Amino acid sequence: MRRAAFEDYLVSRYQIRNTGRPLGDLSAKSYCSYLARVEAVLRVNFDSVDLSAQGVDAISRQLRAVSPGAGLTEHVVNNSLAAINAYARFTESLTVSPASANGLGSRPRPPPPGAPRIAPALAPVIPDPLVARTSVTGLLATHGAILEELRRRGVVRTSNAPTGDYAETLFAKAFGWTLATNSALGYDAVDPDGTRFQIKCRRITEPKGSRQLSALRRLPDKCFDFMAAILLDRIYGVSRAVILPHAQVERRARFIAHTNSWLFMLTDDVWTLPGARDVTNEVVAAAAAL
Repeated sequence: MRRAAFEDYLVSRYQIRNTGRPLGDLSAKSYCSYLARVEAVLRVNFDSVDLSAQGVDAISRQLRAVSPGAGLTEHVVNNSLAAINAYARFTESLTVSPASANGLGSRPRPPPPGAPRIAPALAPVIPDPLVARTSVTGLLATHGAILEELRRRGVVRTSNAPTGDYAETLFAKAFGWTLATNSALGYDAVDPDGTRFQIKCRRITEPKGSRQLSALRRLPDKCFDFMAAILLDRIYGVSRAVILPHAQVERRARFIAHTNSWLFMLTDDVWTLPGARDVTNEVVAAAAAL
């Protein structure tokens, strides 16, 4: 996928069929994230597959066939298909040239306001060129696939992975939060106003996998103001994300006496609760930008 050129096309020349307007930056990054996820699931490169109407139809059927086993929800599949159709239109619009063939020549976009200036690294040592060129999303997708294969072969018994740290990174990047130190009790991040967030994540590795989040401690003490939670699919793609007020978390959580903790199920109806904020698009965009 020619990510930079595709993003530029989406925000400058692409036309949404019902409005005729191009996409914004966040939606463009979301499209790229969905495409990267499909490439990982189907093990394809969209620059080397048939993207004619017949080819896109074949990809659509293949994606729907594997989506239950890959942990992809209907919402994710539909958004992925929209992104694939947009990429097909992008490839049709290309004027073949050395620059476009390499994904070069797209107009640079300035960083968002307030973004920190990052000094270029000085002659880093790269132990493996292939790994160094792979995006964060791609690395996590590969890591997830390796864990699944090791479990299938009986080498490991679980699919435990760095989901918690990844969730914290995504929310911090998406909303400009500051991650708390390990000594902070009951919360993981704060926003510029001092609002405290407990961040939770669940990676769904099977079609009907559990939605239970890790244990909440000292819930009645209100150590956090909001809970931010993500559902990841089996290859670490963001399926859904939500920010929920503490009152709703406490109301729905279940106390477990023998662990002196509370359990919370991140079922789909959580997104309909009073005060719940669906932040899926923002978190998907943050993942695409890593």
